[in-house]
Amino acid sequence: MKRVHISLIGGQGAPVYNFIKADKENIDVVVLVCSKQSENVCKTIEKLVKKNLQLEVKTKELAPNNIDEIYKGIRALQKDYGTDEITLNVSGGTKPWSILFYSEFSKNASHKIYFIDQNNNVWDLKNGGHASIPALTIDEMFALANLKIEKTGIDEFTEADVQNIAPIKEIRSRYPKAYRDIVDAYKKAPTGKTTYAKDDTSFAVWDKATRTFHCHFEKYNRQKEYKLSSPHIWQLFINTGWFELEVAKLVSQWRSAKVIWTNCEIKDEKGSTLNEIDIIVFNGTKYLFIECKTQVHSITDVDKFNNLKSYSGLSIKRVFITEVKMTDKAARKCKENDISYFSMEEISKKGEKWFFGQLDNIMIATNKK
Repeated sequence: MKRVHISLIGGQGAPVYNFIKADKENIDVVVLVCSKQSENVCKTIEKLVKKNLQLEVKTKELAPNNIDEIYKGIRALQKDYGTDEITLNVSGGTKPWSILFYSEFSKNASHKIYFIDQNNNVWDLKNGGHASIPALTIDEMFALANLKIEKTGIDEFTEADVQNIAPIKEIRSRYPKAYRDIVDAYKKAPTGKTTYAKDDTSFAVWDKATRTFHCHFEKYNRQKEYKLSSPHIWQLFINTGWFELEVAKLVSQWRSAKVIWTNCEIKDEKGSTLNEIDIIVFNGTKYLFIECKTQVHSITDVDKFNNLKSYSGLSIKRVFITEVKMTDKAARKCKENDISYFSMEEISKKGEKWFFGQLDNIMIATNKK
């Protein structure tokens, strides 16, 4: 007698792969049931199960909504594995599949039928009760979408990096135009030469060897010198990384934050960057994606962030954080796409305890499809 696991495949591969991974010691054969529409998801799961879990995998294609054909498929599976020990995962697939598979397989007292929710709880649909299983790793989650992710741990930033946040904020506040001019110039030509603002009085010099910016700013005949030096100072000063680091350090104080990554790049199998995530937080059960912008000047920034759900699964939570209050237009766009949003200005007024409570509520809530 073999131990056969049958999974119904829909648009999300995570609940299928996660159950198989968690229960692999009790499985001899995996049977993946898919439709034409979910065939690509099925192929990816099959590849990962064979490669990472070393289990035998078989696939069966079914019509998504044709009741007669679904019954025929179920009977064929029961004929092939009728004497085997069967576990069935009905978390994916179409509604007719879930209903009919449960109806038919529950008739055998020895068959076990499960459903996995967004919190990685495995529910026993025949006997009641549930048990929690570990979440997928961030690499596994993106592998299910045939993608790779490159990321930087927050612990890679040094105290020197953190100490540069305050002077950069001061420069942006006191010399906004000169700062933008210098940043734009360095983005176009990242050299060690002296780079002037358009007013020809403020300038910066980049010393790559010591990872240092020597800056001179002048306004209303008043001058000030800044020496910005740290391992990640280019990223902080030129690429607005200071704000991402400020938000990441804030979120690191949240008791639910187990792991934090920054500067995350999502890449296809050829290595091309498809999208970026400023911050990813793992609370032990779910992943929180955070987009950081000092302000949203175009709602395409919200669209780009929203696109992440197409390959990150339904359980992912998304939060947009700006420096000051988000524009009404951008806020409406976030609401339309079920994206939570906050500003550092708001958090400063209401307090970190309030903000962390909001994050707790976000992580508990069930996402809409």
